Amino acid sequence: MATVVWSLVFAILCIELVATVALCVPLPWGFRKSLLKISKPVQAINAVQTGLLFVLIGLCLALFSSFQTMKYAQDREDTLKFNRDTASVVQVWEYSKIRQEKFRAERNIYLAMMTIVLGFVIRRLFELFHNEANLRIELAQLKEQAQKKSQ
Repeated sequence: MATVVWSLVFAILCIELVATVALCVPLPWGFRKSLLKISKPVQAINAVQTGLLFVLIGLCLALFSSFQTMKYAQDREDTLKFNRDTASVVQVWEYSKIRQEKFRAERNIYLAMMTIVLGFVIRRLFELFHNEANLRIELAQLKEQAQKKSQ
């Protein structure tokens, strides 16, 4: 079960990386304008924020699980004190398994934290994208009004 969860976290991280790059790429104004017409700004921002909230809650739970696993592995490592020169194969094997669990837990913490941070970045980029589009539309309307007044 844990492997499936962390595979999903990695998949979410990859999707977020692609979304971040897509939001950072300078798109032509015509393309951005058509995207704005397709999705209503307020509804789109609310949908993204709601989706990110659910992902954030799931990631926080997974992160908590990784912290627990890492603490458990650290406690087991601390109790298993032995001399490496005179240790039996079984003791070395157990120590190696504990170190593997600890490494995986630390890796999962890094994955979850990167995914959470990228979620916040995507949320802000999405808001900036819509704000810029709205400001360009407002600027075009103001230019039209200024031209009408000058004539």
